[in-house]
Parts: sequence; structure tokens; C-alpha cells
Amino acid sequence: MQIKLEHITADYILGPIHSPKVLNDVSLTLPSGSFTAVVGPTGAGKSSLLKVIDGILMPGSGRVHVGSFTFPGIMTDKH
Repeated sequence: MQIKLEHITADYILGPIHSPKVLNDVSLTLPSGSFTAVVGPTGAGKSSLLKVIDGILMPGSGRVHVGSFTFPGIMTDKH
């Protein structure tokens, strides 16, 4: 199934740890049946990106499409 992220912005908060803008305006499309690697240095947002796709971390803005399901960010404008 296709996975599509549109203008995702996310902050990471875990107890006293607050990292603003771990993801900032991220857009990507992963076609159905494709293989994709997420690579980068420590703190680049790899785990946060996967948590957004999994629904573990709610994006502050943007939209996540997984197959036929769409999950809007918390602050996404609904006009």
C-alpha cells in the first residue's frame, strides 16, 4: 500500500524532554511494493518519521496517508 506524507511537522515530547521541530515540512511518497531505507545521523528524525507513519507520534501539522486511511495533524487547517 502507498504511504504519503504531506507537509508533516512534529515536535517530540517525552516527560521533561522536549525537542521542537524534529520534523519540519516533510513530504514524501512511498509507492506500494517499494523498499525504502531511512538513513541519517543521530538526531536527524529517522525514528520520529517512522513513529508518525505508525501513528505513535501525532504530527503537529500536515497529513499522513496510509493506503485508504488519512490522518490529519493536530493543527491542520480543515478548510
